[in-house]
Amino acid sequence: MSVDVERIADATSARALAEAERLAQAGDHLAAVDVLQGAHYDERDPLVDVRLAELRRDAFAELDRDLTATRWPPDFEDPFPGETGLIELSKAEATPELVGGAIQHHGCVLVRGLLAPDVAEHLREMVESAFVALEAHHEGAPVDDTAPYYVPLQPHPDFPPSAHNQIEGRAELRWFRVCTLDSPRPMFEVIDAYEKAGIGDIVRGWLDARPVLTGGKWALRRMPKRKISGWHQEASVFPKVPIRTMNVWLALTACGDDSPSLDVVPRRETAIHPVGSTFMMFPDQVDGVIGDAPRVSPRYNPGDAMLFDEMLIHRTNTQKSMEGVRYSIESWFFAPSGHPLDLGSIVY
Repeated sequence: MSVDVERIADATSARALAEAERLAQAGDHLAAVDVLQGAHYDERDPLVDVRLAELRRDAFAELDRDLTATRWPPDFEDPFPGETGLIELSKAEATPELVGGAIQHHGCVLVRGLLAPDVAEHLREMVESAFVALEAHHEGAPVDDTAPYYVPLQPHPDFPPSAHNQIEGRAELRWFRVCTLDSPRPMFEVIDAYEKAGIGDIVRGWLDARPVLTGGKWALRRMPKRKISGWHQEASVFPKVPIRTMNVWLALTACGDDSPSLDVVPRRETAIHPVGSTFMMFPDQVDGVIGDAPRVSPRYNPGDAMLFDEMLIHRTNTQKSMEGVRYSIESWFFAPSGHPLDLGSIVY
């Protein structure tokens, strides 16, 4: 997309876009991304949001994807020796070292209040706007009318998604999931909130690299009551390539009582367990695999986040009594040298 700077009414947006385009023309898309993301706008123009999404896509080609380029696997000391339950931290305690150590040795960590309640509510509004725009698009509204909340991001020509992850395929679950790559304004707001909360520092500390996000695994969710899903590991979902990843599962509304939440088995898994065709573990084998490990069903407040990698055994918890709707964001971050290319990629 080529954006005419003269069409941008707000002066700050126009200046930021002009500088970003200059950098992109010079071949430095990474710097162009940082300019548009970091500018303090008086009133951000929708065209700037759309262009920023495209620059993030184009910047992926500039990242070093050498498997030896990052420190892996991570090497964190166990900050909670002997602990067998779910590790919980406050936002103030959630340093890259403590979070990394908890994930590496205990499978996951729940960070309470990682985002402030008002920030979580703002992002919930962004998610709702994305769903409204997506539904309008499927009813025939042109993209010009759904921008900047729904604008399908075309893949980079050198890194096309596989057939089952094409642009239209990303909307198959549209009634409870919107691909963040297709939502330029929410994408900007989510990344802005993550950086201000220190989430970017935590992820970079784990991956030892500038993160990458993918079309299939960065989702805005509006989850209604549904049948209980099975226990699984994301390692069974991802293509069989070296994976270097961290998931930030962020609750934007209270969940676990009246609305669906996330259950976890808080321990470090050393094996990928057998699954069926749906990537869920075989029900008759679950008890044998999990054994005496706790199965934890936390109650989440807006802004609470569960952080883990691809090995954690987890599931969506939707009990029959849950009649409410949960808003959340699922963000699977990858190192450039260890991510599934066929999901479509952008730079964080």
